[in-house]
Amino acid sequence: MAISRRVLALLLACAPALFTLGCSDLGKVEQGRVIAFDKQKGLVTVIRDSAATANKPRYDRLPPFTVKVPADPDEMGPAPAAGKRLLFDTDNKQLVVFDAIAGSIKTITYTPLLEAPNVAKDDPRVKGIQFPIVDRRNKAITI
Repeated sequence: MAISRRVLALLLACAPALFTLGCSDLGKVEQGRVIAFDKQKGLVTVIRDSAATANKPRYDRLPPFTVKVPADPDEMGPAPAAGKRLLFDTDNKQLVVFDAIAGSIKTITYTPLLEAPNVAKDDPRVKGIQFPIVDRRNKAITI
């Protein structure tokens, strides 16, 4: 009888560890960049982050995956803002985008025409202007 109590006590002590063996992803959140959002169908398409740390994301895990948003809007936060820009690297003068037609990620090197750091949102140069401004004729984008 004493042996069975010891075995029972050992099993009870090990139970939490045994129950978590199959739950290695418990609490893990898949991070990514939304590239498409269909509000009518409730579908979000995401490119996942492959970086090991959250402070420097790297959105490059292809193919993109699509998830269905919860039917109850109270179970979801605000609607996601979709865009194809994955990285805007001003130090290396590169823009990384998702090309939906090719289904791949492309890096575009750019040459700045003008850089103005630390511009406040109430600055007269930017106040009341909707960005980005795309000028296809002059092949320029103002951000």
